[in-house]
Amino acid sequence: MKILINGQIIEIQKNMTLKELVDKKNLPNEKGVAIAINEEIIAKTDWETTILKENDNVLMFGAIQGG
Repeated sequence: MKILINGQIIEIQKNMTLKELVDKKNLPNEKGVAIAINEEIIAKTDWETTILKENDNVLMFGAIQGG
């Protein structure tokens, strides 16, 4: 199935979790990285249980500290 990551369409296996995607694609998973799916932030504690769906729009970004 296809999803969009930061504007790029990729093919993934069905029922893949967000954590599996991060691990498989060697995406950054360190502290300070946030991931949103369809404009909803997903807590890092939920990455292992969040199942990706066809046409999900995944946005990964680094946290920015304001002041």
